[in-house]
Amino acid sequence: MSDLQLTENIARLTLLLPIILFFTQKGRKIELWVIHLYLLFSVFRQILIQILSSSNLTAVSIISDLNPLTNFIFLATFFYLVNEYKIDKNFIVLISILYIPTQIFQFIFKLNETSLSIISTINTLIILGFCMAYFYNLLKNPNITFVYLKPSFWINS
Repeated sequence: MSDLQLTENIARLTLLLPIILFFTQKGRKIELWVIHLYLLFSVFRQILIQILSSSNLTAVSIISDLNPLTNFIFLATFFYLVNEYKIDKNFIVLISILYIPTQIFQFIFKLNETSLSIISTINTLIILGFCMAYFYNLLKNPNITFVYLKPSFWINS
């Protein structure tokens, strides 16, 4: 095993540290469960890609093509759970209903690189919008003395 492969494997296994620490704490909230399931899913996805990369490139391609969709679903679920305002939750559902079909369309019709770049940019802008709305609501809420004491603040950062 080369030094580069060893470093890559160590980097992948470090994703397990937050998952292990998560199970040692008390009072786990559901939104934290979503993030830890996302981390666990990411680790398993990377292991699966590494195993299949030598034998089944079609499966690796499918897993890679579905990556943005699965990331979006996990993050949209997280933001839905942490937002306290119904209008924000409805906005997240609406954006998700509009965005998910574009990802499925891209997956089915295998769009070119330019289209993928545009869809990835839209994905990033949507997630940034979710983050900004969440931070705005945190700062607007006077019940919190220190915003950075909430675990969801650090997940967004």
